[in-house]
Amino acid sequence: MRLQQGEDRSGSALAKTSLMAALILLAVMPAIAGAAPLDRKALRDTLKQMWDSLESVAYRCEEQTLDDKGKRRDDLGYSRWDIVLASGGRRARTLTAVRPGGEEIMDRWREDGRRQYGFTPSPGANGKVDRLGISNQENTAENYTGPMCLPMWILTPGGKPLYSYLDGDAKVTPTADSAHPDRITLTVGSAESGFRCELDPDHDWLPAMITIGEDFKIIVVEEFTRDQGRWFPHFGVEATTVLGKTTRVAFRVDELGINRPLPADTFAMPTPIPGAFVIDKTAHKSQFVGGLAAKKKLEKENADRATKTTAPRLNSASREPASSPWPWILGGVAAVVLMSAGALARRGRKSPQ
Repeated sequence: MRLQQGEDRSGSALAKTSLMAALILLAVMPAIAGAAPLDRKALRDTLKQMWDSLESVAYRCEEQTLDDKGKRRDDLGYSRWDIVLASGGRRARTLTAVRPGGEEIMDRWREDGRRQYGFTPSPGANGKVDRLGISNQENTAENYTGPMCLPMWILTPGGKPLYSYLDGDAKVTPTADSAHPDRITLTVGSAESGFRCELDPDHDWLPAMITIGEDFKIIVVEEFTRDQGRWFPHFGVEATTVLGKTTRVAFRVDELGINRPLPADTFAMPTPIPGAFVIDKTAHKSQFVGGLAAKKKLEKENADRATKTTAPRLNSASREPASSPWPWILGGVAAVVLMSAGALARRGRKSPQ
């Protein structure tokens, strides 16, 4: 069965409702001889429409390892991802390692659709940076090859929007999960090296579960959240099995904003401060902003700042406390007393009986 689209677009809402109903009916139909296959084009068009209507997504995601009982390993800390995605292949990412002893930014970059900027913010420089790398952007809106947090894998499995796989040789079949008969399984590649997505019609056809390889990695969305009428993964667990040992990582999404206004500089090139080191691969050059004199001045400022912010050293078993003069004074007095006592004793022995 294939849905027919008329020239009159006034009934778009009814057409969309009919499309959804058709896909659900097709998903639950038994595989009997002569039964119509799933309408691949209808599913592809629906997924494409959902992708094109996504102007921007901004969110914070925390990922943390779980123990065997499903409790968070606070002793290991967690990873925090601050992600912004927008049309035109624009992206911004900050990856922070949050440990019991403090936080450390591990990776930070922006993509404006043409160029990629990797940078290190300068302490106390109001968002300006002291190290900047500029290169031509290789990622596009339809293809991303960089690091991915779990919600990003759910939104764009393998770095691509879901609809794009239906332009290739991906397979579409009714789900084998009897608990969710309305879902559709999208299979990409082989069982050994590909992945399977269980598309959920109740949540904008986002994958409710992704299986990578032969159960090597399974991502399950346990809860979805909503913003601006759009669904997004809120909480879930990834289970990775290697040599019979399974490691579980939980993710949680907060501060979600879908199709909301973004600051003008979200994807812009950061401003380097005087003395900053800039590597521009697009121009095949590198330089210190303001020259070597500015570089030395910045190094001195950073060193002075580090000295001022260094906490005072505390006494420990490996470091003796500051010495006091009183032990020396008392020791001297004791020595004088002992010497006097010794002299008196010798004099007593020499006197006649």
